[in-house]
Amino acid sequence: MIKLISVLKKVPIDFNQREMGEHSKAKQIVFKLLQDIPQKAKVLDLGCRDGVWTKKLISMGYDVVAADINPEYQTAIKMDADEPFLFEDESFDLVWTMEVLEHLRKPQEAVLEMRRVLANGGRIILTTPNSYFWLFHPLIFFGKFFGRKMADFQNPDHKQFFSYGDIRKIFPNAEIYGFFPYFGPLRFTVIKPWLVSFFSPVFVVYDKK
Repeated sequence: MIKLISVLKKVPIDFNQREMGEHSKAKQIVFKLLQDIPQKAKVLDLGCRDGVWTKKLISMGYDVVAADINPEYQTAIKMDADEPFLFEDESFDLVWTMEVLEHLRKPQEAVLEMRRVLANGGRIILTTPNSYFWLFHPLIFFGKFFGRKMADFQNPDHKQFFSYGDIRKIFPNAEIYGFFPYFGPLRFTVIKPWLVSFFSPVFVVYDKK
């Protein structure tokens, strides 16, 4: 059970595994949201890792600054998102952060920093796993009988396990998207809270300053 995530990554359906890349429905949603962001906008790719999204955003005409605590991308800035950001107020038009929030010790403070560095009218586009979508419910229930905790069923690097309510508290005015089901073209964007909360493996957050 501890290795559930590694097993799911090998399943040829979309649970928003990193291996799905741009083919993940969550990524299709976030790129559609980019239609509201004009080209040449200043973008912070927070948690850029190897720069795959940085390069994609640059190819789309955005002015991108990449940052990560352990950057693999050559020009990325080394920065811990759990600490005050290394940028002045209103430095960016968009903060783009894919599967980062769940790795942070202080996600609420990080979101305050995201808003600080955004210009007025700027946007946050982020994704983070839904730790309480339907697949985990039976695992959590039966795991209690074997002394298993939530963390045992998810990525060992995660520090946060978000429910829909958790995300709504952090982003009270944001649009929150998800998707269901998980097969080929049969992956529909959902926005009803109960659908996102129970069925979607990921939260896609679109917030405006």
